[in-house]
Amino acid sequence: MSEVKIANRFGRPFPHPMERVELKDLKAGDHIVEECYYTFWHHMIVDKEEENVDRIHYYNKSGPSGSGSTVCRGSLNPDATYYRIIYKDEECLSPEKVVETAKKIMNEGGHSYNPVSNNCEHFANQCKTGKSICHQMRTPIEILRKSALSSILSFVVQKLRSGSRRKLYPNAAFNKVGAQFNLRLAAIFASISELFLLYWDYAALEKYDEEVVKVITKRVCAAVGSIVGDLIGFYYGNIKWSYLGAIFGGWVLPVLGTIALGCVGDWVAKWIFAQLGELLAPMITEYLLPPKKSQ
Repeated sequence: MSEVKIANRFGRPFPHPMERVELKDLKAGDHIVEECYYTFWHHMIVDKEEENVDRIHYYNKSGPSGSGSTVCRGSLNPDATYYRIIYKDEECLSPEKVVETAKKIMNEGGHSYNPVSNNCEHFANQCKTGKSICHQMRTPIEILRKSALSSILSFVVQKLRSGSRRKLYPNAAFNKVGAQFNLRLAAIFASISELFLLYWDYAALEKYDEEVVKVITKRVCAAVGSIVGDLIGFYYGNIKWSYLGAIFGGWVLPVLGTIALGCVGDWVAKWIFAQLGELLAPMITEYLLPPKKSQ
């Protein structure tokens, strides 16, 4: 049986499972992804004519996708690892229609590439299902949203608590009172957000087999890392430069700093802890699902 993946590097479930596939087993109209361990996975559509197997995808000279990418036909890398996304019949278009759509977009010059709103996954999903969506962007968007909300709410709440009776911009005391950042509040906000996402990811599961326990272990470790990374980023991002003035140096810079470093810390720590989860997963699985003794 071929290897099947049900979750990404952070333990977050894929919308559809993926099975590892050899080049000889590919079919026209397949939606496949090329495994990229440290970056986003590259999505493409398979076009097969007789014995020739090609891919239609976003590409430019500097790499699989990026600024200046266009939709084009290219050969598959025999040394790369590919996974085929497993769809139910009612979820996708016919293979002929998938290839037809891919070729039409390619012949029209491709839509303008945008890493957020029109990337390789948008293209492949549009061809395969008729819906231009990208699931890989969900994690970075949620990290940004969580960091921004946690940072801003912490500043606002702390402002209301420590200086509600003062003027909004007291020049002499601003950096001591008006722009204080409460790390504990930010941690609480970030933790609630991450716990909600964790619950949302796996609340609908009806059974827990060995593979599911492994990815949940990885996901829980990534969630812990996410909170740790947020705290580190918030701590070092809270920079105040009083000489820049009360508004910019006292509010704008600290808020932007905590958001930016919160995102970086979240992403890095989430990745590191997810790798730790991958190491712990076999032990956790063996503990929760001990092998059945033979009769």
